[in-house]
Amino acid sequence: MTDELRRTAMEWHSNGYSVFPIERGGKRPLVKWSVYANAPAPASQLVRWFRGNLNMAVACGGEKHLTVVDFDTQSGYYKMLARAGSEIRGIIDKTYKVKTGRGLHVYFNVDSRSRKNVDDKIDIKGDGGYVLVPPSLHPSGNVYTAMPGACIASIQEISNETLCEIANIPISDPEPCANYNYESGGSVFDVVGDDLGFVSDFDYVLANVPILRVALRLTPMFPKNGSGRYWMGRCPVHKDTDPSFWVDTELGIAKCYSTVCPLNDRAVNAIGLWAMAKGMSYAEAMQELLYMI
Repeated sequence: MTDELRRTAMEWHSNGYSVFPIERGGKRPLVKWSVYANAPAPASQLVRWFRGNLNMAVACGGEKHLTVVDFDTQSGYYKMLARAGSEIRGIIDKTYKVKTGRGLHVYFNVDSRSRKNVDDKIDIKGDGGYVLVPPSLHPSGNVYTAMPGACIASIQEISNETLCEIANIPISDPEPCANYNYESGGSVFDVVGDDLGFVSDFDYVLANVPILRVALRLTPMFPKNGSGRYWMGRCPVHKDTDPSFWVDTELGIAKCYSTVCPLNDRAVNAIGLWAMAKGMSYAEAMQELLYMI
C-alpha cells in the first residue's frame, strides 16, 4: 500500500496538483490542508507523509482549477450520460474518473466554486474543497478505484457552461468563486487541528456537512425571500402544521418559531438538529452525519 500511495501521490504532484494525507477508512485530514490548497507540498514531504496505511485527498481549485463533479450514485452518472450530447460524452470519456463508495467522481479543470444539485444528488467540488482519490478506502469499505481509459494527466479543461450542463445546474447561477485567503489561516472547509495537527470528528462534520443538507434530509424546505440564506419548512422536531422551522445557511444554525418546540428556545447546529430530530445523542448524530460527507 505504501508504494502505491507514494507512486500515486507523485503522479498527482508531477501533474501540478496538491495531495495530502487522510485517515485510513475516513475523510478526516491529518494535516492542516489549507496550507497546501494553492501550492503543492514538495515531493520530499509527500515521501514522509505517505509511509503508512493512509487515505489520500487532492485539493480542488489551485493553479490548475481542479473541479470534481460528484455523483452520489452510479445510476445518477449514467442518467447524466443519457441526457448529455455527443460532445459532452466525448469529453467525459477522455477525462479522469473514479468510482467512490457509492457513486462516481468526474474530474475537470475549470474555475468553479462548490455548488449542489440537491434534486439529482450531484455536487460540484470546487475551490475550497477536496476529494479522496485512489487507493483510498471509503467509510463504507469500498476502495476508490480509477476507471479504465484515462489517467490524471488526461483531466480535461472545460467551460463553466459545460460544467453546469453536466451537473444539470442552471448556467445563470453565479459562477465567480471567492479567492480564499488561505494564508490568513483557513478556508471555507478547513478546521483547526489540535497540537498534533489532527481535527476532531465533530469539527470535521460541522465543516463539511451544511445545515441545509441536513434539514433537507428531514423535511421539505423552501428559500425565504429568495436570498438563499434563509430557508423554511415544517419542523422535523415537533408536529408542525404550518412552516415554522428555519435555517440560516450562513451561520449554520436552525430554530423554530413555534413556542411548543424545543428549537424555539435555542439554535442548534447541523449535528444538534440531526440529534433532536432523530432522538439520539450528539455523538450518535455525529457518527451518522460522517456518512453524508
